[in-house]
Amino acid sequence: MKAVLNAVLDGKIKSFRNEFLDHARDVFFEDGKTFHSGEFGLHREKLVRRFLRSFVPHRLAISTGFVVNSENSIATQADVVIFDSAQSPLIESDNDQLFFAAEAVCAIGEVKSCQTKSELPETLRKLAAQKQIKHLAWTGPASRVGSIGNEKQLITFLICEEIRNSDREATAPDEINKAILKAYEEATPPVPAELRHNLVLSLKQGLGVYSQEGFSPTLRAVPYFGAPNQFMWVAPSEPNGTDHIALFCALLFDLTHKAETFTAPMLKYMATPRVSYSHGVQLNVSDPSEERPAEVIKRQFEFKDGNDVAILGAKSDAPS
Repeated sequence: MKAVLNAVLDGKIKSFRNEFLDHARDVFFEDGKTFHSGEFGLHREKLVRRFLRSFVPHRLAISTGFVVNSENSIATQADVVIFDSAQSPLIESDNDQLFFAAEAVCAIGEVKSCQTKSELPETLRKLAAQKQIKHLAWTGPASRVGSIGNEKQLITFLICEEIRNSDREATAPDEINKAILKAYEEATPPVPAELRHNLVLSLKQGLGVYSQEGFSPTLRAVPYFGAPNQFMWVAPSEPNGTDHIALFCALLFDLTHKAETFTAPMLKYMATPRVSYSHGVQLNVSDPSEERPAEVIKRQFEFKDGNDVAILGAKSDAPS
C-alpha cells in the first residue's frame, strides 16, 4: 500500500513542480519576457493553494487574504491562508477582500517566483509580522497564544522557484543560511525564535529547516524557544529531484495536523455594544386586601463588554 500511495503523491508533486516552473512560464512568457507579471504571480499562487490541498488535513480550508486579531492588528495580505472554517466566519469586504480571525488560522504562506537574496530578509520579516498577529491573539480569559506553546503558534512558510544572488545565479545553501540568520538578527528589534519561519522551500535548490546547536543534526520544522538555532538546508538527492518537496509536504501535514485553532471571540472584534434596555417587573408584595400601592422593581441592563452585563437600576416604590 505504501508504494501505491507514494506513486500517487509523487505524481502530484512532480506535476506541481512542472506546472510551477515550466508550464506557468509557457503561458505568461513570450520571447523570455512576461506580458503580465501580476497575473503570472497570481497563477502561481493558485497552483500552490491547489497543490497544498492534498497535504493539509481536510478539516482545514485554504484561501488568501488578511489575518487580523481582536487587538486591532492586521498584517499584509498573505498568499496562502490555512484556517479552520468552523472556528470563524469568513469576512468579505465590498471589494472582495477576505479577512480571517487569527484564532482560526493555523498557517500562512508566501509564494515568490524567484526570491533574491537581498529581498529574502524582507520576506522573512513579513512572515514574522504575520506570525505576531496570532502570537497576540486572545484565546480565553488571561491567556495568550504566545505564552502557551508551539502548537498554538502560527505556522509560516515560503515557497519559491529559486533563491538567487544579484547576478541571477543560484545562491549557495550556506549563503542562504547566513542570509536567514542575518535577516532575523539585524531586524529592529531582532526577531525572537517564536516568530521565525517554519519552512523555506526552493523548488530547485532544497528545503530550509532547523537543527539545534550542539547536537547531531536533527531535522526540525519549528524553531527552538530560548535556544540557539541553526538553519539546516536539505538539498534534493539528484538534479531536478523532488524528494525535498515531498519532505516539505510531509512536514506541513504534520504541523497543520497538530496545530490548534480556537473559536474567534467575535464580540471582541466588534465595537463594544452600546445598546441598553430597561426591564420592568411589577411585583405585588402586599396582601391584595390591603389598601396600599404595589411595589415595583425596575432594573436596567447595559452591556459593558462581551462577557459582562451590568445591572444599573434600583428598586423603587410606585403606585399601581
